[in-house]
Amino acid sequence: MATNNSNTTPQILRLKKVQELTGLSKSTIYAEIQNGNFPKQFPITSKRCVGWDAKAIFSLVQSRINSSNNQINGAN
Repeated sequence: MATNNSNTTPQILRLKKVQELTGLSKSTIYAEIQNGNFPKQFPITSKRCVGWDAKAIFSLVQSRINSSNNQINGAN
């Protein structure tokens, strides 16, 4: 799979890959979607076959890393 590069072709991630990239469980991902804190999934072929925009997931992960770094650096 291609790395996070703005010049790559758009990609759809399935749940297992989203879990792997975020470190979150399935139930946490869906709870975060309900709370508006996580990108929504979209149907690929039906309601039972869904995916996430890779760019949105990579952006979320980077944002959470940056937020964590800011909290650590600001705690001095």
